[in-house]
Amino acid sequence: MEKQERKIGTEDSTNIVVELNDEDVPVSNEKNNIFFDLVKWQDDFAFNSKINCFNEDSISHFENIVWKDENAYNNYSAPIIGDLASQIEGIEKLEPWHMEINEGTDFLYSIQKKQNHIGITVIGGNDSWITEIRYLAFNQKGKKIGDVVLAAKGGDGGYYTKGHGCFKNDSTYIYEYVETEYNFEKEVDEILETGELKYIIHSTGRIETKKNK
Repeated sequence: MEKQERKIGTEDSTNIVVELNDEDVPVSNEKNNIFFDLVKWQDDFAFNSKINCFNEDSISHFENIVWKDENAYNNYSAPIIGDLASQIEGIEKLEPWHMEINEGTDFLYSIQKKQNHIGITVIGGNDSWITEIRYLAFNQKGKKIGDVVLAAKGGDGGYYTKGHGCFKNDSTYIYEYVETEYNFEKEVDEILETGELKYIIHSTGRIETKKNK
């Protein structure tokens, strides 16, 4: 399954951080006036209030609710497909995987910010079988300008990653992660990388990423 390519925020944090600048958003976003309308979807989030910390338990809780019953999401949170996917991605022409729920579908998770910029979180899997909670930032018009991972859990083929973090204040989030790979000869998990990232979320919605360690 192919997905729209996203720009990696830092060279040494592949698959961890994604940042979008205004020029990264498709021109069709402006031309077709396709913007995210929070008012239309605000009752379809799993949580309508701000969450301070996100971790592997957050992901497991969601997975236990949604994937135990294929219809459970109807009473929990909206899948980002169809018109909602068009607004979130700012595109008019949707790909087939945007039209129905599949293993890569994201769901609306929480509303984090309504003033100066719109900040929401979404939860879902990616092509590497990793479930992530991501912060999406939109400017006041509803144009997406930021996208970073707040929590992660999963992997494939012996590779595994997990990450968690908390907001230290309204504009700073600290994200800690570890990546491991299973050594089949030694029958142990070996650490590939650990790290700590600081996201600075500006009032405009622009997200600055710094690697603490």
